[in-house]
Amino acid sequence: MITIILGNNIVIKGNYEPVGKMTETVGTNPVLAKKASNLRNALLLILLPDALIFLLFYIMTQGGGTDPHSVLPPELWLINVIMDYVVFVPLGFTLFLTTRQYTKWKYRHALYMMFAWLLLIISNVFRVIEKTLTYVTKVTFVLYIPITFFMLLLIDSISRESVEPVKIIIASVLSVLYVTNQQSLFIGLLVMFLISIATYYILIIYWNAPASLKRQARLALVGCVIFGFGNMVIAYSKLEYIFPGATSLSSAIGYFIYAISFVREPRLAYILPFRVISLTVFETTGGIPVFSHTWKKTGEFIDDSLFSGMLQGIGLVLDEMINAGDLEEIKTSRAVLLIKKCKTHSIACVLVTTRYSRTLRLALHAFAEKFFAKYQQFVTKTIETSQFASASTLVDECFAFIPTYD
Repeated sequence: MITIILGNNIVIKGNYEPVGKMTETVGTNPVLAKKASNLRNALLLILLPDALIFLLFYIMTQGGGTDPHSVLPPELWLINVIMDYVVFVPLGFTLFLTTRQYTKWKYRHALYMMFAWLLLIISNVFRVIEKTLTYVTKVTFVLYIPITFFMLLLIDSISRESVEPVKIIIASVLSVLYVTNQQSLFIGLLVMFLISIATYYILIIYWNAPASLKRQARLALVGCVIFGFGNMVIAYSKLEYIFPGATSLSSAIGYFIYAISFVREPRLAYILPFRVISLTVFETTGGIPVFSHTWKKTGEFIDDSLFSGMLQGIGLVLDEMINAGDLEEIKTSRAVLLIKKCKTHSIACVLVTTRYSRTLRLALHAFAEKFFAKYQQFVTKTIETSQFASASTLVDECFAFIPTYD
C-alpha cells in the first residue's frame, strides 16, 4: 500500500510493491526480526523468575520482619544517614547534566529524565528526614508512583514515537492498589514492573545499536542492572547490616551511569523509534540532485538522479491531473519520505526514513530553512553541485541525534 499526502490534504492510495534497491535499503531484515523474537523470549525467561523471587522474599519477610535501619547500632545508623547525604552528589550531578541537555537540545527523553531525577532527589530528602527524626512517613513510597510514570514516559520516548497505553494502565492499577490498601507489596510490584521494562528496552537498544554506539549502550545496560536488580539483591540479602546505605548508594550510582550514557550519546534514544536512511536535496524543475547524505555506510542505494527524477515526475503528474499542490509526504508499508519544498525557489529536501516522526519533521524543516537561506543564490539555470558540498555542516547541526549505521 502506498499513500501520498499532498499540500492541501488530498490523499491518494494504491497498491505498491517495493522493488530493486529500495527494498534492500528500507526493508525489514528477517534474520534480525527472528533474533529480536528470540531475545524477547529469553528476557521473559529471565524476568518471570525474578518476579517470583521478589514475591517469595516478600512472603518470607512478612512474619516478624523488621526494617534494617530500625535495628542498626548507633554507629552504623550514623553511617547510614551520612550515606544518604552522599547520595545527593550523584543524583544532583545527574539532574544538572540532564537539565543542561534538555535546555540546549530540547530532547524529549532528557525532559522525562530531568523530572524523574528531581523526584528522586525529593524522595531522598524525605528519607533523610525520616531517619534523622525517626519519624516514618509514606511520602518516600508515594513518590515512587510519579517517578515510575516519568520513567515509563522516558522508556516510551526512547522506544517509540507515542506513549503506549498498556504500560500506563498497568502502572495506574498498581498505584491505585497501593494507595487504597497501603501495602508495600503493590509498590514493590510497581518498581519491579518498571525495572523489567527498563531492562528489556535497554537490551533491545544494545542489540540494535551500531558498532559506534555499542559502548554507551552497554554502559546504559550496566546502570540499569545496578539500580534495578543489583539494588534488589542488596535490599533482600541483608547487606544493609554490613554496609549501611548500600541500597541508596547503589541506586544513585545506577541512575547516574544510566543517565550519563544518554547525555554523552543522545543518539541512543533514537535507535528504536525510527531509522533514517538518507537525505536528498534536488532542483524540482529539472529533477537534478544537488546534495545528498546517507546514514547507512554500507549497502546499495538508488541513484540520486533517478530518485530525484522520480519525485519530480510524481509531482508533475499529480499537479497536471488534479492540481493537487506540492508533495509533502509519501508513505509505503516499510518507508516514509518526508518532503519540504522551498516556497520561493525550485528546490526541495527529501528525508527517507522507516517511520514517520514529528521529531524528524521538525529537524527536516530546520535543515531546509537553513539550506534555502544559505544556498538560494546558487539555485540558477546552471547548477554546480560542488557549491552545495558544505551543506554537510547543516546536516551535523540539524540531525545530530540520528545514528549512523554500518
